[in-house]
Amino acid sequence: MSLVRAPTGCRPSLVGSAPVALHATPYGGRKFARAIKSVVYSAAPTLPASGSWSAEGVAPPARGAHFLHLDDFSREEIVGMLKTAKDAKARLKNNDKSYRPFAGKSMVMIFTKPSMRTRVSFETVRIDGGGRQL
Repeated sequence: MSLVRAPTGCRPSLVGSAPVALHATPYGGRKFARAIKSVVYSAAPTLPASGSWSAEGVAPPARGAHFLHLDDFSREEIVGMLKTAKDAKARLKNNDKSYRPFAGKSMVMIFTKPSMRTRVSFETVRIDGGGRQL
């Protein structure tokens, strides 16, 4: 497991047995990837039912938090999110038409800047996932 050091003045978080500066890493790049990898590899092999995300649908964390920062979630919640994403990717790659995580849900998309590529990609995911637009 690689060690990600916190920048000067930042307090590293403890994940597993190695200090990892999750809150000090940018959302992208090698440092972020290493931090996530250390969270995943140091997690317990089984997750408790409460607090983990459902692989059948898209459900928010138990406390209803928004994903603003890695420090806002426990290791189990992050691992649960990554497992859900891996399951969803596999089902979509296998063209599983029964997988409709947004069925019965409405979505509103508000963008600060017009972006055709972003809008189309979000709409495609929403439609393929069974959601509807307001």
